Amino acid sequence: MTLLRSLLFMAFALAAAVLAGRADAFETRARNAWVYDITTGTVLLDKGGDEPVPPASMSKLMTVNMLFEALRDGRVSLEDRFAVSTRAKDMGGSTMFLNETDRPTVEDLIKGIVVLSGNDA
Repeated sequence: MTLLRSLLFMAFALAAAVLAGRADAFETRARNAWVYDITTGTVLLDKGGDEPVPPASMSKLMTVNMLFEALRDGRVSLEDRFAVSTRAKDMGGSTMFLNETDRPTVEDLIKGIVVLSGNDA
């Protein structure tokens, strides 16, 4: 029984390895996608990779970039807390549901921007 399990495992592992090396093994409904294996330098999926696409949430990406620079330079720490403005609280779209009485940490705000795409973060 153990030999059979080992053989089945090896067969599935081999099949997965073969499929992982094929770019057409990936499918997505996304209009554009690009998947890159950093360990092998292989492009695993290129769907519309040469088409110009306006970036979404560019201001959030720039905010996070500035925040990471401030963390690197020691100007802020992950434990620092910030006040929430009325303007931030009233932002529409996706939010992390902050209000003016909250004092989220930098770490919480990073998660709110990156994970939730929170406009209030």
